[in-house]
This record gives sequence, structure tokens and C-alpha cells, in this order.
Amino acid sequence: MQYALKKSLFALLTTLSCAAWANATLHCVGTAPTWSLTLGKHWTLTLPTQTLQLTPVPAQYAAGMPKTFLTAYQTHTGKQSVTIVIQEAPDGCTDGESDNVYTHRVTVLWRNIAFIGCCHSVAHMGTTR
Repeated sequence: MQYALKKSLFALLTTLSCAAWANATLHCVGTAPTWSLTLGKHWTLTLPTQTLQLTPVPAQYAAGMPKTFLTAYQTHTGKQSVTIVIQEAPDGCTDGESDNVYTHRVTVLWRNIAFIGCCHSVAHMGTTR
């Protein structure tokens, strides 16, 4: 029963629009190396050796797909470009270190390095399996 409830809650959370993040805070995490990304009032990419303040920019969406399917941002920190791609994870996304199941996958490209991880809205923390 508890698993069915969690699966139903997860299905509901994955229907949330990425566009709604403009008024909420999205938190993303990744491992190997450990890093995090916060998109909200302020945008911050925290890496093992430094924290970068990113410039908030409008979202871009996949052509011909619902806005909830994929959201991309081409932003920057100073003169360095940062690309953020967030995609629905219908079967969930796990960070590999906790039991949390997140609603979205994220790829962050910075300095020719791809950081892969998972995201959730702060108001909708990852559910556990």
C-alpha cells in the first residue's frame, strides 16, 4: 500500500511544469564529483572547488513537445557559458547515494565538463522508495 501511494505521488509530481520553477526553487544534486545546482530567486552552481553565481535567463523548450518534457537554459557566470538541461524522469531519478527518488534528470555543461544529476522542487522533496 505504501509503495502504491508513493508511486501515485511521484506520478503527480512529474506532471509539474518546469516553467513553474520560475516562482519556486529547484534543487539539483549530483555525485562523482559531488555538486549541486539551485535555481530560484538566485541561481547557484556549487562545485567541489568553487561556488558560481549564475545569471537567471528565460527557459527554452523542446520543439513539438510539452513544456514539462524538457527545459533548457543557456546562462553564464561572468564570461563562462553554462548550459542546463532538465528533463522529466517518468521512472524517477536517483542520486546514487540516498533513497530519494527525484522527478527530473539534469545535465549541466560547464568548461567542457558534463555534470549529471537529479532535481526536485524544494516544495516537493524527492520521495523515498
